[in-house]
Amino acid sequence: MLDVVTFGSASWDIFVRDDEFRFREEGSSPTGEEICSPLGSKIEIDEVRFFTGGGGTNALATFLAQGLKAIYCGSVGSDPIGEVVVNEIKKMRSDISLIYRIKDRVTNFSVIMSAAGKDRTVLAYRDAAEHLPIKKLLKEMPQTKWFYIAPLSGKAVPFFEEIVDFAKKKGVKVAVNLGKDQLKIPSKKLNEILSKTDILILNEEESSILSGVDYMKEEKLFKKITDNYLGTFVMTKGPDGSIVSDKDFIYKAGIVKSKVVDRTGAGDSYGAGFVSSIISEKTTQEAIQFATANSARCLREWGAKNGLIKKGEKYKKVKVEIIRR
Repeated sequence: MLDVVTFGSASWDIFVRDDEFRFREEGSSPTGEEICSPLGSKIEIDEVRFFTGGGGTNALATFLAQGLKAIYCGSVGSDPIGEVVVNEIKKMRSDISLIYRIKDRVTNFSVIMSAAGKDRTVLAYRDAAEHLPIKKLLKEMPQTKWFYIAPLSGKAVPFFEEIVDFAKKKGVKVAVNLGKDQLKIPSKKLNEILSKTDILILNEEESSILSGVDYMKEEKLFKKITDNYLGTFVMTKGPDGSIVSDKDFIYKAGIVKSKVVDRTGAGDSYGAGFVSSIISEKTTQEAIQFATANSARCLREWGAKNGLIKKGEKYKKVKVEIIRR
Protein backbone atom coordinates (compact mmCIF):
# COMPACT_ATOMS: atom_id res chain seq x y z
CA MET A 1 0.00 0.00 0.00
CA LEU A 2 1.12 3.54 -0.79
CA ASP A 3 1.43 6.22 1.86
CA VAL A 4 0.27 9.11 -0.32
CA VAL A 5 -0.75 10.08 -3.85
CA THR A 6 -0.29 13.70 -4.88
CA PHE A 7 -2.50 15.66 -7.28
CA GLY A 8 -1.88 19.04 -8.87
CA SER A 9 0.23 20.50 -11.63
CA ALA A 10 3.55 19.46 -13.12
CA SER A 11 5.49 22.23 -14.83
CA TRP A 12 8.74 23.55 -16.23
CA ASP A 13 9.98 26.62 -14.35
CA ILE A 14 12.31 29.18 -15.92
CA PHE A 15 13.99 31.41 -13.33
CA VAL A 16 15.17 34.80 -14.55
CA ARG A 17 17.13 37.06 -12.20
CA ASP A 18 18.35 40.55 -12.89
CA ASP A 19 19.24 43.08 -10.22
CA GLU A 20 18.72 45.91 -12.70
CA PHE A 21 15.06 45.23 -13.44
CA ARG A 22 13.22 48.54 -13.56
CA PHE A 23 10.70 49.00 -10.76
CA ARG A 24 7.85 51.47 -10.60
CA GLU A 25 7.02 52.63 -7.09
CA GLU A 26 3.44 52.81 -5.82
CA GLY A 27 2.19 50.09 -8.13
CA SER A 28 -0.86 47.91 -7.58
CA SER A 29 1.06 44.90 -6.27
CA PRO A 30 0.98 43.90 -2.56
CA THR A 31 4.51 45.29 -2.14
CA GLY A 32 3.64 48.57 -3.84
CA GLU A 33 6.12 47.99 -6.67
CA GLU A 34 5.85 46.75 -10.25
CA ILE A 35 8.42 45.48 -12.73
CA CYS A 36 8.23 47.60 -15.87
CA SER A 37 10.07 47.87 -19.18
CA PRO A 38 9.69 49.94 -22.36
CA LEU A 39 7.98 48.09 -25.22
CA GLY A 40 10.44 47.08 -27.95
CA SER A 41 13.41 47.04 -25.58
CA LYS A 42 15.89 44.22 -25.09
CA ILE A 43 16.77 43.46 -21.47
CA GLU A 44 20.04 41.78 -20.57
CA ILE A 45 19.65 39.49 -17.56
CA ASP A 46 22.14 38.34 -14.92
CA GLU A 47 21.07 34.73 -14.50
CA VAL A 48 18.72 32.04 -15.82
CA ARG A 49 17.99 28.59 -14.39
CA PHE A 50 15.63 25.75 -15.29
CA PHE A 51 13.85 23.34 -12.95
CA THR A 52 10.71 21.26 -12.85
CA GLY A 53 7.92 22.54 -10.65
CA GLY A 54 4.18 22.42 -10.10
CA GLY A 55 2.39 21.83 -6.80
CA GLY A 56 1.73 18.14 -7.40
CA THR A 57 5.32 17.18 -8.17
CA ASN A 58 6.80 19.62 -5.63
CA ALA A 59 4.81 17.92 -2.88
CA LEU A 60 5.89 14.53 -4.21
CA ALA A 61 9.55 15.52 -3.76
CA THR A 62 9.08 16.19 -0.04
CA PHE A 63 7.18 12.94 0.54
CA LEU A 64 9.87 10.93 -1.24
CA ALA A 65 12.66 12.73 0.62
CA GLN A 66 10.99 11.57 3.85
CA GLY A 67 11.07 7.96 2.72
CA LEU A 68 7.33 7.66 2.12
CA LYS A 69 5.82 5.52 -0.62
CA ALA A 70 4.43 8.26 -2.84
CA ILE A 71 3.39 8.73 -6.46
CA TYR A 72 2.08 11.62 -8.52
CA CYS A 73 -1.23 11.52 -10.36
CA GLY A 74 -1.29 14.17 -13.06
CA SER A 75 -0.73 15.02 -16.70
CA VAL A 76 1.96 16.49 -18.92
CA GLY A 77 2.03 17.39 -22.57
CA SER A 78 3.36 15.30 -25.44
CA ASP A 79 6.39 17.57 -25.68
CA PRO A 80 10.08 17.44 -24.66
CA ILE A 81 9.36 19.29 -21.43
CA GLY A 82 6.84 16.64 -20.44
CA GLU A 83 9.52 14.00 -20.91
CA VAL A 84 11.89 15.97 -18.69
CA VAL A 85 9.27 16.06 -15.92
CA VAL A 86 8.58 12.33 -16.20
CA ASN A 87 12.28 11.43 -16.29
CA GLU A 88 12.97 13.49 -13.19
CA ILE A 89 10.24 11.65 -11.31
CA LYS A 90 11.78 8.37 -12.48
CA LYS A 91 15.12 9.52 -11.05
CA MET A 92 13.37 10.18 -7.74
CA ARG A 93 12.48 6.47 -7.84
CA SER A 94 8.75 6.97 -7.94
CA ASP A 95 6.28 5.07 -10.07
CA ILE A 96 4.98 6.99 -13.12
CA SER A 97 1.95 4.84 -13.95
CA LEU A 98 -0.51 7.62 -12.99
CA ILE A 99 1.18 10.30 -15.13
CA TYR A 100 -0.85 10.80 -18.29
CA ARG A 101 0.76 12.24 -21.44
CA ILE A 102 -1.75 14.31 -23.38
CA LYS A 103 -1.37 14.47 -27.13
CA ASP A 104 -1.17 17.93 -28.72
CA ARG A 105 -1.04 19.65 -25.33
CA VAL A 106 1.81 21.67 -23.84
CA THR A 107 3.22 20.93 -20.41
CA ASN A 108 2.55 23.77 -17.96
CA PHE A 109 5.39 26.22 -17.56
CA SER A 110 6.23 29.39 -15.66
CA VAL A 111 8.70 32.25 -15.99
CA ILE A 112 9.73 33.53 -12.55
CA MET A 113 11.33 36.97 -12.58
CA SER A 114 13.19 38.22 -9.53
CA ALA A 115 15.72 40.78 -8.32
CA ALA A 116 17.86 40.86 -5.17
CA GLY A 117 15.88 42.05 -2.17
CA LYS A 118 12.60 42.13 -4.12
CA ASP A 119 9.60 39.85 -4.38
CA ARG A 120 9.13 37.75 -7.52
CA THR A 121 6.76 38.03 -10.47
CA VAL A 122 5.48 34.83 -12.09
CA LEU A 123 4.23 34.44 -15.66
CA ALA A 124 2.27 31.16 -15.68
CA TYR A 125 1.00 29.16 -18.66
CA ARG A 126 -1.38 26.31 -17.88
CA ASP A 127 -2.42 23.66 -20.39
CA ALA A 128 -1.83 19.91 -20.01
CA ALA A 129 -2.43 19.80 -16.24
CA GLU A 130 -6.00 21.00 -16.80
CA HIS A 131 -6.87 18.07 -19.06
CA LEU A 132 -6.32 15.15 -16.70
CA PRO A 133 -8.49 12.08 -17.50
CA ILE A 134 -9.48 11.85 -13.85
CA LYS A 135 -12.14 9.14 -14.14
CA LYS A 136 -9.71 6.81 -15.92
CA LEU A 137 -6.93 7.41 -13.41
CA LEU A 138 -9.16 7.00 -10.36
CA LYS A 139 -10.21 3.60 -11.72
CA GLU A 140 -6.51 2.68 -11.87
CA MET A 141 -5.73 4.13 -8.42
CA PRO A 142 -3.69 1.78 -6.21
CA GLN A 143 -4.44 1.49 -2.50
CA THR A 144 -3.14 4.41 -0.51
CA LYS A 145 -3.54 5.91 2.96
CA TRP A 146 -3.62 9.58 1.94
CA PHE A 147 -4.32 11.94 -0.96
CA TYR A 148 -2.50 15.28 -1.06
CA ILE A 149 -4.29 17.72 -3.35
CA ALA A 150 -2.17 20.71 -4.37
CA PRO A 151 -3.89 23.74 -5.97
CA LEU A 152 -6.02 22.97 -9.02
CA SER A 153 -6.78 25.68 -11.56
CA GLY A 154 -9.01 26.39 -14.53
CA LYS A 155 -10.60 23.32 -16.10
CA ALA A 156 -9.04 21.10 -13.41
CA VAL A 157 -11.16 22.59 -10.60
CA PRO A 158 -14.08 20.12 -11.08
CA PHE A 159 -11.60 17.28 -10.43
CA PHE A 160 -11.43 18.45 -6.82
CA GLU A 161 -14.86 17.13 -5.85
CA GLU A 162 -14.35 13.90 -7.80
CA ILE A 163 -11.05 13.18 -6.04
CA VAL A 164 -12.43 13.94 -2.58
CA ASP A 165 -15.58 11.87 -3.14
CA PHE A 166 -13.46 8.95 -4.36
CA ALA A 167 -11.27 9.22 -1.26
CA LYS A 168 -14.30 9.32 1.04
CA LYS A 169 -15.71 6.20 -0.60
CA LYS A 170 -12.40 4.33 -0.31
CA GLY A 171 -11.54 5.43 3.23
CA VAL A 172 -8.53 7.51 2.08
CA LYS A 173 -7.59 10.55 4.19
CA VAL A 174 -7.30 13.86 2.35
CA ALA A 175 -5.04 16.88 2.78
CA VAL A 176 -5.78 19.83 0.54
CA ASN A 177 -3.94 23.03 -0.30
CA LEU A 178 -6.61 25.13 -2.00
CA GLY A 179 -5.79 27.36 -4.95
CA LYS A 180 -7.54 30.62 -5.84
CA ASP A 181 -9.64 29.00 -8.58
CA GLN A 182 -10.95 26.41 -6.12
CA LEU A 183 -11.88 29.22 -3.76
CA LYS A 184 -14.27 30.49 -6.47
CA ILE A 185 -16.43 27.39 -5.99
CA PRO A 186 -19.77 28.52 -4.45
CA SER A 187 -19.30 28.57 -0.67
CA LYS A 188 -22.02 26.04 0.10
CA LYS A 189 -20.55 23.51 -2.33
CA LEU A 190 -16.97 24.25 -1.25
CA ASN A 191 -17.79 23.76 2.44
CA GLU A 192 -19.51 20.49 1.57
CA ILE A 193 -16.37 19.24 -0.18
CA LEU A 194 -14.06 20.44 2.61
CA SER A 195 -16.19 18.64 5.22
CA LYS A 196 -14.90 15.38 3.70
CA THR A 197 -11.22 16.32 4.09
CA ASP A 198 -8.83 15.94 7.03
CA ILE A 199 -6.24 18.71 6.64
CA LEU A 200 -6.76 22.14 5.06
CA ILE A 201 -3.73 24.28 4.19
CA LEU A 202 -4.05 27.94 3.16
CA ASN A 203 -1.96 31.09 3.22
CA GLU A 204 -3.27 34.36 4.68
CA GLU A 205 -4.69 35.68 1.42
CA GLU A 206 -6.48 32.40 0.66
CA SER A 207 -7.78 32.22 4.23
CA SER A 208 -9.19 35.72 3.84
CA ILE A 209 -11.01 34.71 0.65
CA LEU A 210 -12.44 31.55 2.24
CA SER A 211 -13.61 33.29 5.40
CA GLY A 212 -14.63 36.63 3.90
CA VAL A 213 -12.62 38.34 6.67
CA ASP A 214 -9.75 40.78 6.09
CA TYR A 215 -6.44 38.96 6.67
CA MET A 216 -5.36 41.81 8.95
CA LYS A 217 -8.02 40.59 11.41
CA GLU A 218 -6.22 37.30 12.00
CA GLU A 219 -8.02 36.20 15.17
CA LYS A 220 -11.49 36.73 13.68
CA LEU A 221 -10.48 35.12 10.39
CA PHE A 222 -8.93 32.09 12.04
CA LYS A 223 -11.92 31.60 14.37
CA LYS A 224 -14.41 31.76 11.53
CA ILE A 225 -12.63 29.00 9.61
CA THR A 226 -11.98 26.76 12.61
CA ASP A 227 -15.57 27.11 13.82
CA ASN A 228 -16.70 25.56 10.53
CA TYR A 229 -13.85 23.22 9.57
CA LEU A 230 -13.59 20.13 11.76
CA GLY A 231 -10.23 18.88 10.48
CA THR A 232 -6.76 20.29 11.10
CA PHE A 233 -6.44 23.80 9.68
CA VAL A 234 -3.04 25.21 8.75
CA MET A 235 -2.56 28.89 7.87
CA THR A 236 0.87 29.98 6.70
CA LYS A 237 1.87 33.62 7.09
CA GLY A 238 5.11 33.92 5.15
CA PRO A 239 7.80 35.63 7.23
CA ASP A 240 5.38 35.76 10.20
CA GLY A 241 5.29 31.97 10.55
CA SER A 242 2.16 29.86 10.80
CA ILE A 243 -0.86 29.14 12.96
CA VAL A 244 -2.50 25.72 13.17
CA SER A 245 -5.63 24.33 14.79
CA ASP A 246 -6.49 20.69 15.47
CA LYS A 247 -9.36 19.28 17.52
CA ASP A 248 -7.70 20.11 20.85
CA PHE A 249 -5.20 22.96 20.49
CA ILE A 250 -4.10 26.05 18.60
CA TYR A 251 -0.41 26.24 17.71
CA LYS A 252 1.52 29.40 16.86
CA ALA A 253 5.03 29.31 15.41
CA GLY A 254 7.51 31.71 13.86
CA ILE A 255 10.03 30.85 11.16
CA VAL A 256 13.51 29.41 11.00
CA LYS A 257 15.70 32.31 9.89
CA SER A 258 17.26 31.53 6.54
CA LYS A 259 18.88 33.23 3.60
CA VAL A 260 16.25 33.64 0.89
CA VAL A 261 17.46 32.81 -2.61
CA ASP A 262 14.13 31.88 -4.18
CA ARG A 263 10.61 31.73 -2.72
CA THR A 264 9.25 29.27 -5.29
CA GLY A 265 7.97 26.10 -3.63
CA ALA A 266 8.08 27.44 -0.06
CA GLY A 267 4.36 26.81 0.39
CA ASP A 268 4.55 23.35 -1.18
CA SER A 269 7.49 22.34 1.01
CA TYR A 270 5.63 23.52 4.12
CA GLY A 271 2.34 21.85 3.24
CA ALA A 272 3.85 18.53 2.18
CA GLY A 273 6.27 18.70 5.10
CA PHE A 274 3.40 19.06 7.56
CA VAL A 275 1.40 16.22 6.01
CA SER A 276 4.44 13.92 5.74
CA SER A 277 4.91 14.25 9.50
CA ILE A 278 1.27 13.46 10.19
CA ILE A 279 1.47 10.41 7.92
CA SER A 280 4.55 9.35 9.90
CA GLU A 281 2.46 9.63 13.08
CA LYS A 282 4.21 12.70 14.47
CA THR A 283 2.39 15.19 16.71
CA THR A 284 0.96 18.43 15.34
CA GLN A 285 3.76 20.34 17.06
CA GLU A 286 6.40 18.14 15.45
CA ALA A 287 4.68 18.51 12.09
CA ILE A 288 4.84 22.30 12.37
CA GLN A 289 8.51 22.20 13.31
CA PHE A 290 9.43 19.97 10.41
CA ALA A 291 7.30 21.87 7.89
CA THR A 292 8.83 25.18 8.97
CA ALA A 293 12.37 23.82 8.67
CA ASN A 294 11.65 22.15 5.32
CA SER A 295 10.28 25.40 3.90
CA ALA A 296 13.34 27.33 5.17
CA ARG A 297 15.66 24.84 3.45
CA CYS A 298 13.73 25.25 0.19
CA LEU A 299 14.09 29.04 0.38
CA ARG A 300 17.89 28.75 0.46
CA GLU A 301 18.15 27.27 -3.05
CA TRP A 302 16.80 27.86 -6.54
CA GLY A 303 13.85 25.72 -7.58
CA ALA A 304 11.00 24.17 -5.63
CA LYS A 305 12.53 20.73 -5.15
CA ASN A 306 16.05 21.60 -4.02
CA GLY A 307 17.31 21.81 -0.45
CA LEU A 308 14.50 19.69 1.01
CA ILE A 309 15.25 17.85 4.25
CA LYS A 310 15.96 14.16 3.80
CA LYS A 311 14.74 11.43 6.16
CA GLY A 312 16.89 11.25 9.30
CA GLU A 313 18.60 14.57 8.61
CA LYS A 314 18.82 16.96 11.57
CA TYR A 315 17.18 20.37 11.38
CA LYS A 316 16.57 23.40 13.59
CA LYS A 317 13.23 23.27 15.42
CA VAL A 318 11.19 26.42 15.76
CA LYS A 319 9.52 27.22 19.10
CA VAL A 320 5.77 26.46 19.08
CA GLU A 321 3.27 28.13 21.41
CA ILE A 322 0.42 25.76 22.29
CA ILE A 323 -2.99 27.02 23.47
CA ARG A 324 -5.88 24.76 24.48
CA ARG A 325 -9.00 25.45 22.44
